[in-house]
Amino acid sequence: MKTFVISLSTSIIVSLFTFIIGLKTGKMQQDREKKQKLYQEMFVYFTEIRRRLKINQPLKWNSYKNVYQGGRDVWMTPLRKIFESGDIVILRIDIMKKCQDIEKDSFKLGSDLNYMYNEQIFQILAGLDTFFKERGRFKKNAFSKQRFYESVGSVKGKFVWRNYQFIDLLLKAPKSLFEVKKNGMPYRIDFEDANNPHEYGFTINGNALPDDKTEMLKYLSMKLDQLNLRGVYLKRKEKELEELDDIIDILRKKAKDPDSFWEIFVGAFMDIIKR
Repeated sequence: MKTFVISLSTSIIVSLFTFIIGLKTGKMQQDREKKQKLYQEMFVYFTEIRRRLKINQPLKWNSYKNVYQGGRDVWMTPLRKIFESGDIVILRIDIMKKCQDIEKDSFKLGSDLNYMYNEQIFQILAGLDTFFKERGRFKKNAFSKQRFYESVGSVKGKFVWRNYQFIDLLLKAPKSLFEVKKNGMPYRIDFEDANNPHEYGFTINGNALPDDKTEMLKYLSMKLDQLNLRGVYLKRKEKELEELDDIIDILRKKAKDPDSFWEIFVGAFMDIIKR
């Protein structure tokens, strides 16, 4: 009799557990397509964040639409849309929280690069004006942070154009940025930020540069070294790329298989406890 009771109890427990797993699997299957779509969107989103950081044009909060919500301005990124829409409830909350942290850190670097770093580099470039054959023109927009400079001289007709980001001054030898193969043609060198529209711009027409650039380039290198941003930026960039690689790998796997066997099993077990 005792054996029968044990056998019957075991059978009931196994049947109940199997039934609950079946229900859990069915529920997860209903959400599977939507989960895959959301994880795929996040995979594409964080891959783009990584791509932009890799080429030193990192995204920042105002790269996205500003929405007035709940009495405050909100930059509506693809990740924030998931939280605001309520779709977060069907996704792994630990993964999405990790996404939030990485997004925040990446955009902080983007903001620092596009504002603090660019302004400091613009001020260093402004110091080159004293080396030019004639002083150039500074222009500031009274209603924004826009600051632009253009040297004297001009280029007409066909000319050689070299366009750089401010960050290039930190990552490349300054001398290489001023080595222009003219082939007898006039040339122009532009430095600008990665914002759209640009907030800082520094234009140098070739005929305004000194015949001997040695002292100018020495000054530029010295000022950039004093700024000491290169090492700081590269260290932060390396850290962010590692974190982005990690979350992109996780999102890639979740896009292929939103609910692993163990997630279904543990979820079913938790449902039994709750019941």
